[in-house]
Amino acid sequence: MDEFGLNPASLPAGEWAGTGTWDVAETPDAVVVTPGHQYPLGGTMPVSRRLELLRWARQHRAVVIEDDYDSELRYTGQPLPALAALDTDRDSVVTLGSFTKVLGNGVGVGHLVAPDDLLPRLHTLRTELGSPVSAVAQRAIARFMDSGHLQRHTARMRRAIADAARSSPTRWRTFPVWPWCPWPVVRTP
Repeated sequence: MDEFGLNPASLPAGEWAGTGTWDVAETPDAVVVTPGHQYPLGGTMPVSRRLELLRWARQHRAVVIEDDYDSELRYTGQPLPALAALDTDRDSVVTLGSFTKVLGNGVGVGHLVAPDDLLPRLHTLRTELGSPVSAVAQRAIARFMDSGHLQRHTARMRRAIADAARSSPTRWRTFPVWPWCPWPVVRTP
């Protein structure tokens, strides 16, 4: 990890690579990332690194599970494309997300975008587990999205966050451990 989140060059290649690197017999089947806003340090994975991660996943036949929990609310600049949007073959990325950060904690509706070959297994699993979200809430979110209101609401929130960040005092940034992080992080022994 660094200020840009996960470094794909550090991912295992299924072979002993020497001191200080991965010692695995096989590459992992999946890797979980939060490229829009790595938690807890706050780094954002640039597009070049996202493409490198996708190359690694294709090369090693691994699935990248992208937890896209608040990428639409970047603190600086415009949101970057999700890994799923960059996955032109549509075979390497499963994206998880929710509407909690944009619409509030009480909404409790999420989404999953997955490659076509994984959908039957995921649908079976969801059926077996039951639906924890009411159909009414799901339909309401779908209508909100279809109408364009979600996109407008998100743009308003992004502007409000940017305004607040510009006008807030800098006293909360007194922990210089990771300067790219939007909240205090303290290294402890």
